[in-house]
Amino acid sequence: MLNRYLYIFVAASAMLLAGCFANYHHAELGPNDVVLALGDQFTSGGNVSESFRYTTVLGQNTNARIVNLGRSGAMVADAIPVLRENLAKHPNTRLVIVSLGYNDIIKGVDPRFVTSAFVELFREAQKAKVPVLLVGIPKLPYTKGNDKPTALFEELGANNHIIYEREAFAAVLREAENMESGNQFNADGYRVFAEELEARLRKEGFIRG
Repeated sequence: MLNRYLYIFVAASAMLLAGCFANYHHAELGPNDVVLALGDQFTSGGNVSESFRYTTVLGQNTNARIVNLGRSGAMVADAIPVLRENLAKHPNTRLVIVSLGYNDIIKGVDPRFVTSAFVELFREAQKAKVPVLLVGIPKLPYTKGNDKPTALFEELGANNHIIYEREAFAAVLREAENMESGNQFNADGYRVFAEELEARLRKEGFIRG
């Protein structure tokens, strides 16, 4: 009987530990680590002060330094040389966040070209053995209740050995008070975006505690 109870205790403990650590796919970010944030106007955040940009808000809850590489109007292909340069500049990069594709979509760029540019971008990071978190862009123009990312992003997320975050962008768009006129996040929108990304980074193990 004692052996049976001991077995149950050990099994329960193992299940508890598995539940605690099952989602930790990556090591926790440390104070010497760098996160590169590639993006467009939703990353650069030029319409708000630096303290309200998503990279700043997210950085307050990580141990790492987040480098904002956003540029208003940037397209996916624009980010390839930027990533290459900054991976060389920051050899202690531990994660690349990619929030791009919005401008390609609204300008009607051929999806095959966009896909090819994304794949090349991912390969640059993978050559440096740095994981990529891709933020999916919902179908545009956005309508409430129809906030699933486009098929292009779903396919990218499924086929490229990356971390795919389909919720963060849509979470901002669902509430009109998160947006400014001209289809730009406001301070509340950047906060929501940062919170969604933080939740995903915690799930992956990059942020703990």
